Formats: sequence, C-alpha cells, structure tokens
Amino acid sequence: MSRIKERMQKDFLEDPEIKESIDDILYPFRSKKDPVITVQFGVPPEQQDQWGEAIGFASGHNSYKQIKAGRLIKHRIDLKSDQVWEIYQLYQMLENSPHLEIFIDGHRLPYAATLWLPLLWFYL
Repeated sequence: MSRIKERMQKDFLEDPEIKESIDDILYPFRSKKDPVITVQFGVPPEQQDQWGEAIGFASGHNSYKQIKAGRLIKHRIDLKSDQVWEIYQLYQMLENSPHLEIFIDGHRLPYAATLWLPLLWFYL
C-alpha cells in the first residue's frame, strides 16, 4: 500500500497555488493580496502627440502593454497599491481622455475613476 501512495499524484485541491486561486474566487473578502489597479487608455494615431506625455510615462513601466483595437492603440499598465503616487500622476495626465478605463483586480467597477481612485489616494 505504501508504494501505491508514493506513486499517486496529488489531487489538484492539495496544490497550494490552485487552492489559493479557488479561495480568491469563492471568498474575495478574505484575500490578503494587494489589489492590482489597471489604467488603460486608447489613443487614435492622429492624436499620439497630444497624449505623448502619458504614453511615455506608461511605457516606462515593466507591466506596460500596447494593444491595437480598431483604430485605437490602447496603452495598458498594471500598478499595485504601493504605487499610488504613480497612479495619481498618470490619472492627472489622462483625466480628460475619452478612452480612459480603470480596472481593479481585472474588473471594471462602476465609478472606478471618480470614486475608487480618490478613496485610494485618500487612504494611502
């Protein structure tokens, strides 16, 4: 019997990474991970110069991604809550952008830019 137990593969629920992911989905209020704030903004090719400062700021980070979506080039950056000053600076550059999207932990929450980000800046 002991030889069989040694050769048995572990059940996926015993894997700590998978168990942590399942717990995050089932019990999000128990999560101890820092939230990831994603700032995504689209820029038409003819307006690259107008948003050049924000594009330069975003492209300097290691989590920067660029995606082509229709006629827009979308610039995306993931930031943690300890980078609150950088989130604030980027938001100030993009406040008037018509193609600005804010995601918190990968979800587009209602009022993310007008409620959640100011709360983040206030408490951190």
